[in-house]
Amino acid sequence: MRKGISLFLCGLLSASAVVASSSVTALAAPKIDPYSTVQAELNFGREGVVQTPEVYNGQKITTLSSIEAGDYWLVKDVDFSEGLSKISLTAKADTPSVIEVREGGVDGDVVANFKIGDTKGEFKTITYKVKKSLEGKHTLAFVGAIGDATADYWVAEKAEATVEPTPTPTPVYGDVNPYETVEAENSAEMKAAIVAQDGDVTYTLIRSNGYVCAKNVDFSNGVAAFVATAKAYKPAVLEVRVDAPDGELLSNIMLSAGDFTTKTIKVNMDLSGKHDLYFVAALQGATVLFDSWKVMAPPVKPNPEEPVVTDKINPYTTVEAEDATIMEKLDVKTADGRTYVERLRPRVTYVVKNVEFDGASKIAITYKSDCSHVLEIHDGDTYGPRLAFLNIPCSDYEWTTVYLNFPDLHGNYDLYFVPKHGVIDFDSWSILKDGQEEPEPVDPTPVDPEPVDPTPVDPEPVDPTPVDPQPVAKGLTTEYSLNNWGSGYQVSVKVTNSSSQKAEDWVVKINKNDVGIDASWNVNITEEGDYYVVTPVEWNRVIEAGSSVEFGFQGSSHVKDAIEIFAEGEVKDEPQPEDPTPVDPEPVDPTPVDPEPVDPEPVDPEPVVVNDDLALDYTVNGQGSFTINMAVVNNGKSTVNNWTLKLKKSQLTIDNSWCVKVATEGDYYVITPESWNATINAGGSAFFGIQGTGTFTTLDYTLE
Repeated sequence: MRKGISLFLCGLLSASAVVASSSVTALAAPKIDPYSTVQAELNFGREGVVQTPEVYNGQKITTLSSIEAGDYWLVKDVDFSEGLSKISLTAKADTPSVIEVREGGVDGDVVANFKIGDTKGEFKTITYKVKKSLEGKHTLAFVGAIGDATADYWVAEKAEATVEPTPTPTPVYGDVNPYETVEAENSAEMKAAIVAQDGDVTYTLIRSNGYVCAKNVDFSNGVAAFVATAKAYKPAVLEVRVDAPDGELLSNIMLSAGDFTTKTIKVNMDLSGKHDLYFVAALQGATVLFDSWKVMAPPVKPNPEEPVVTDKINPYTTVEAEDATIMEKLDVKTADGRTYVERLRPRVTYVVKNVEFDGASKIAITYKSDCSHVLEIHDGDTYGPRLAFLNIPCSDYEWTTVYLNFPDLHGNYDLYFVPKHGVIDFDSWSILKDGQEEPEPVDPTPVDPEPVDPTPVDPEPVDPTPVDPQPVAKGLTTEYSLNNWGSGYQVSVKVTNSSSQKAEDWVVKINKNDVGIDASWNVNITEEGDYYVVTPVEWNRVIEAGSSVEFGFQGSSHVKDAIEIFAEGEVKDEPQPEDPTPVDPEPVDPTPVDPEPVDPEPVDPEPVVVNDDLALDYTVNGQGSFTINMAVVNNGKSTVNNWTLKLKKSQLTIDNSWCVKVATEGDYYVITPESWNATINAGGSAFFGIQGTGTFTTLDYTLE
């Protein structure tokens, strides 16, 4: 703007008038004529922007500079007496920037959207054709959306001659194929979102609590995983919801500050048919820059002929394991006076169809195993909705019955038993309703002993020797960190022994009212009243003085900001070694002997043996920055020693690990066990984990 014009307008404002009439002396804001050039510094309030004098093309002008995201200036009483068709802004920027014009204030409807690229220090005029005309007086807010821009002036064009509009038909949207990449800017509906560009990338900028919507998405092939390309300027969450902005959650994509990245998230929902997808920026104050998305269909599984199921299964009576509707890769065995399913393990198929429920609180499972076992029960399919997550403890290979929590189901279900870790011999199962008590164990073969008349003996009185009770460990402390992403959470717990003595067989209790636990690692978990009781596994049962152990768990039902977690345990004194009395040996002059040279026998190196019965189970938490809990499972019938796992360095970077050693060898990370988990018994597993960074769908690995 020319300096003379600026002084003239300042005088104009102080007089509170824009027409040359001596009779107008009101103190109201002047009426602004938008059809003539309006300098940017003519405003009625601003936030974050700076009024800056500068010299441009040899002339002094005044501009509004430093217009960044959230900054704005207001222009009141803009008189659109002849309507509005276009609005132009003269501005410059060094980086891609966006300035929005909003009607009524900073939170009003968007009238115009000016996208300003790198203008190389030159002022450029950008013209935007408005979708809706304005009539009468209005307040305009010029709001920075992204980047850093400088504005000089703006001007509006009058509305074109009005033509009687044809009624707008209800929009009809074509079907969207989600199995091919879908650009976010092609969304059918947007709220608090705009289309923007960064170099060659066109994307949709979604503000906090805003969304974009894809209509008529055809999930005819189902969905197993969701793939999204996005970025954020600070930690953000993009929720994918079905049929409404607050509909059922399909996927939860967590973003860190950084460049555009592609994330693949597993989907646990059984979705088919046509649906609308809403992509919601869920984290308060965090904007998501959304580029594109697609879904991955579940693998096509062969459709073996299944038997026709007519009879309903009553789960409230004992259901024999061998009476399953479908069993694949499993054998039925008779031994120990019972018939059972042998070696229920990962990657087998076990299905019981047409189970009729009328309420449930617990499931009773009769089994035997020499290691702990994780079993999931799904409805309708191996990948269907998960009904239960069961941690089955080791029974020392003795037949036993365990009672575990089970959801309150009503109606007909097809139960898919999906083993995740470990191996069990499976005898039977049944369901208990709420209020039913667990039966007392009964010795199977009672024997009546022959009565014997004892000869009475008067015992000599003995003064009992008092026994000091075992001390509860003092100096054990706990600390935890909580990662809560709304639809689920993960808690990492550290137990530290601050005493001068080692602690054995420690115990940690967690208040069930504060958090629900679905899965855990590095510990065993049972329930006692209002508490989860956490006990160690064999390799971490001892905490040396000054040392600590770590474990963790995940859940999705409920979690409070503060969780009651405390430790109990036992401390044992280390025995002090006795110093032997030193004895000075008599000096002896040795007689030197020249050894006979011996040609050593060549020794063939031990060959590497590949065991086809070894399998790797793993669960990935997070993408980009991840935690992977792993288990090497021995599905064979013999013991395995000194296993090795290789992971490609091109897929991931390992920052931390537990329960294993990690080395590098060419293009691979080489993971080997500690001494205590190098041996895996038949049907057993070695559990460990890694943390790091990387983006992948499945791990490419070699297991020896």
